Amino acid sequence: DNPCNPTPGAPCPGVGSTAQFGTTSLPPDNQAHTFNIGGGINLPYRTRVKGNFTYSLRLQNQDSQQQPYSNGLPGANVDLRLPEKSLHGVVHTFLGNIDVTSRPFQIPLTMFFKYRIYDLEDDSSTPTFQAFIINDQNTVLAAPRRAGRFDYTRQNADLGGRYQLNSFTAVTAGIGWEGWDRNDNWEVSHTDEVFAKAALDMTPAEWVLIRLAYQPSIRRGDGYTANASLMENFGAPGGFSGTGAQTYQLRKFNQADRNRHRVDLMVQFTPVDELSISPSGSYKFDNYIASGLQHDGNTPANQQLGLQSVVSWSAGLDINWTPSDRISFSTGYVHESIFQKQRQTFRNPLDPSLDWISNSTDTIDTFHAAIKANLIPHKLDLILSGAYSFALGRVEQYNPNATGSAVFAANPNAQAMRWPSFEDAYTRVDASVEWHLMKALTARFFYAFERFTQSNWQTDQLTPSLQNVGAIFLGADVKNYNAHILGATLRYRFD
Repeated sequence: DNPCNPTPGAPCPGVGSTAQFGTTSLPPDNQAHTFNIGGGINLPYRTRVKGNFTYSLRLQNQDSQQQPYSNGLPGANVDLRLPEKSLHGVVHTFLGNIDVTSRPFQIPLTMFFKYRIYDLEDDSSTPTFQAFIINDQNTVLAAPRRAGRFDYTRQNADLGGRYQLNSFTAVTAGIGWEGWDRNDNWEVSHTDEVFAKAALDMTPAEWVLIRLAYQPSIRRGDGYTANASLMENFGAPGGFSGTGAQTYQLRKFNQADRNRHRVDLMVQFTPVDELSISPSGSYKFDNYIASGLQHDGNTPANQQLGLQSVVSWSAGLDINWTPSDRISFSTGYVHESIFQKQRQTFRNPLDPSLDWISNSTDTIDTFHAAIKANLIPHKLDLILSGAYSFALGRVEQYNPNATGSAVFAANPNAQAMRWPSFEDAYTRVDASVEWHLMKALTARFFYAFERFTQSNWQTDQLTPSLQNVGAIFLGADVKNYNAHILGATLRYRFD
């Protein structure tokens, strides 16, 4: 019910006539059928080949919910009626993995090849909706649009080798490739990303292990069609620039051309057999490239819009201690930092002085600890674990071309400014008891507690209805929650 409009026809202060009800729905009934097969074979030249293949069929055909029913529009306007009663949802997925490991020569060289393919094919119905009710009110948007289906195939291949230089040093080198093939709903139909990989493993002492890895990569696509979805599902022409159109300068980060550098470091100290201390760190730099930025046959001196660069790094420490064969302890901490630079433009008025840069920084601190105790040898185990994560998000914005611009001064609402910060906290505690009834039969009883809290200036004051706002907001933000989970399982293992 809309408290701003308790009875039909009653105007909402500052807005006018609004919907009496808002509607929402639970996830629809659905089915999934999954088939898996795997195996391996030993071949000559000390070679082993392993494969695993999975096919999944997903079905969903529950009746669709009508457009808002708080007035007579869906009944009176034929274009507002649902074009089909239900989705007729049919989605096929296929996952295949092939791993080859070989030591064909009489030298300390291990060669490897890996191939992976994932294919998603959505054969669901693609109905065309002729019109829509805006914000659950009386405004009707007569803009036919088809429900698009986003099929794709992703392939990965890796080839390399590991050579043992001496008793305490080994090097790994290789190349890799990732290819995406997408249907016409996507902005880029095909992308290729090539990798080079190098790693150094050292054990300068029996109690020290060091691993350093470096991986650069380059991703390029076969051209960017900014309004591919509009052209495919809305009947928009190729040069469409009207309402809802994407500017030709925009590049979506998951399809944009990109150069990447990544470095990972892991060190493990084992001063005694019962204790291991493992510091680790990583660094990644992504630079998004404005290749092929053309419009109407020209290459104007304009900036690429969207994500420009990403700098992320992490540092952590894990400690494991096993004072006896009946009890073990583990704890750890990791700090993550993700910096993203984006560039966008203001459309009305469209002027370079109103372009803005958005620098966002997210930091996440995570702590975890666990205890595993064998209370009765070979009979009863107790496992306790807990984790806490805190995330802080900050967004700083500015207009790089604002100096001396009269257009900028005349449009204060288009001027970029710093946002308040976002905060999220997540806590989880698990406790379980495992009772080994027989060698192959185990009963498990478990309890889990979860808590999530957030502070977000955009949604903290958001309610389903707001004064002077005609729209109804349902499920627009994630609420704070506490959850208690109890369960039991019975596991039988076939040897």
